[in-house]
Amino acid sequence: AIYFNEAGDSTQTRKYFEDNVQMRRQLNESINTPDSRNDLSYACRNFGDFLKENGDFETAGELYHEMLALRLQNYEEVGTTVYSANYADCLHSLATYFNEAGDSTQARKYFEEYVQILRQLNESINTPDSRDDLSDALSNFGDFLKENGDFETAGELYHEMLALRLQNYEEVGTTQYAKYYSTGLWKLATYFNEAGDSAQARKYFEESMQLDRQLNESINTPDSRDDLSDALSNFGDFLKENGDFETAGE
Repeated sequence: AIYFNEAGDSTQTRKYFEDNVQMRRQLNESINTPDSRNDLSYACRNFGDFLKENGDFETAGELYHEMLALRLQNYEEVGTTVYSANYADCLHSLATYFNEAGDSTQARKYFEEYVQILRQLNESINTPDSRDDLSDALSNFGDFLKENGDFETAGELYHEMLALRLQNYEEVGTTQYAKYYSTGLWKLATYFNEAGDSAQARKYFEESMQLDRQLNESINTPDSRDDLSDALSNFGDFLKENGDFETAGE
C-alpha cells in the first residue's frame, strides 16, 4: 500500500490498505488481545489517513471511529501508559479530522478529551516525556482555539504549555528541551502579537532569541545557528512592523 501510494497509484494503494485492514480485523476477531486490537487500530488509522488525503472523508471518519473504539477498549481494560498515550493520540487524530472537515464543535470536543487524558497521565507519572506530550497537546488545542477566535482560552493553554516546557528545560536541560522551551516562548510571542499586545509580544520574542543565543554559544552547530537566525529574523520582523527599524536592522 505504501509503495503504490508513493508511486502515485491510488487505486492499488486503496486495495492493499483494504486488504491490510481486513486481515487485521480477522486476526482480531480470532484472538482479540490488546496487541491485536492495537495492530488493527494502526491499520485503521493508516487507511483513514490515506482516504482523508484523497478526499474520502466519510470512510476515513468511519475508520477513525473504529480506531477510537479499539484504543478506548485497551485504555479501559489494560490502562498502561502506552495505551493511555495511544488513546490520546487517537483523540488527536479525530480532533484534526473534524477540524479539517469543518466541524469545529466536534473538533473542540476531541481536543478537550485529548488534553484531559494527557493531563491525567502526567499527573500520574510526571516524567519529562509525559510533560512534553501534554505540552504538545496544549499547543495543538491552543492553535485550534486561536484559529477559531477563542484567544482567552488559547492564551491559558499556551501559558500552561510554557510552564511544562520550562520545567523540562530547568530540570533536564538537554539541547532538545532548550529548543522546545524556545519554541514555546516564540508561540507566546506570536500569540500576543496577534492579540495586539505588543509589549508582551516583545518580551517573549526577546526571551526566545536570548535562549537561542545561549544555546548557540553552548553548542555552536549548524542547527543552533539556523535556529538563532530564525529567531533573529522573527524578532526583527516584529520590530520593523512596530516601527523600531534601528533594532530590527541590528
